[in-house]
Amino acid sequence: MFNAEAFCFEYNIAFAPRGHQHRRKGWVNVICPYCTGTHFGYHLGINTLEGWASCYRCGGHWLPKVVATLAKVPIQEAFRIIKRHSSGELLQEYNEIVSRKEKLEFPECCGTLQSMHWKYLKSRNFKASVAREWELMGTGIHGPYNFRIIAPIRLDGILISYQGRDITDKSKMRYKNCSAEDEVYPHKHVIYGIDKCKGKRILVVEGITDAWRIGPGCGATFGINWSPPQARLIASRFEEFIILYDNEEQAQEKALALYQYLTARGVDGEIATINIGKDPGGLTEKQAQEIKGDFGIK
Repeated sequence: MFNAEAFCFEYNIAFAPRGHQHRRKGWVNVICPYCTGTHFGYHLGINTLEGWASCYRCGGHWLPKVVATLAKVPIQEAFRIIKRHSSGELLQEYNEIVSRKEKLEFPECCGTLQSMHWKYLKSRNFKASVAREWELMGTGIHGPYNFRIIAPIRLDGILISYQGRDITDKSKMRYKNCSAEDEVYPHKHVIYGIDKCKGKRILVVEGITDAWRIGPGCGATFGINWSPPQARLIASRFEEFIILYDNEEQAQEKALALYQYLTARGVDGEIATINIGKDPGGLTEKQAQEIKGDFGIK
């Protein structure tokens, strides 16, 4: 639980008084700093029970960004404010956030894609536009993240982390995450590609290459071991979901658990499987677009 009223009192932030049309149980509504409207519209609601925010006009917003914007403080101070005014599951979540950096730094020798990265993408039948769409970068032959494509991870436009995909297929770690101390915010608390999901429905897949293949409207949980913060983020921003994990038994068990978590929170959804292969990332461009159309993903 997040005591949004206490936060507003501490930072002298106006919120909807009793009797206001936007005053609801379990919510504290403030003037949205991200869209225009009447001065006392109080369109941005903060859900005090689960700690997320949503505006009637411009949709869902990441709570730390909202707190940082309203209180006029850096993002790391926003984490501390939320922790100070939280209890229960939310307090536990922010207790796990170690001291982090204000700005994300990419690994050494990380820069524009080189010929070896383009060769890998071509071997996986990815178009060149994938690199632009997902802001992909590459590393060279040196450093702990060598021979990888680096995928930046954003939440509400803020760079919070990255993940590196091995391009040699020889590394024991196909995917290498940014270290916890270098992340601005834990990547396992967010959905990869969520900023590109503009509709009311999200297609949830396992990995970043699955998201690359299917495109905007698709978000990845960085593997089948999704986390409660990821699930709450989905529930806070979408009315419907489709889970498209790999066909293996373990993956489908995790998909079922995520389905149960989301539907228990009032989000409509389904679990889908594909008959062509077992991995969405292995689909052809045509197959991926057909699936996206069939699922009504925008």
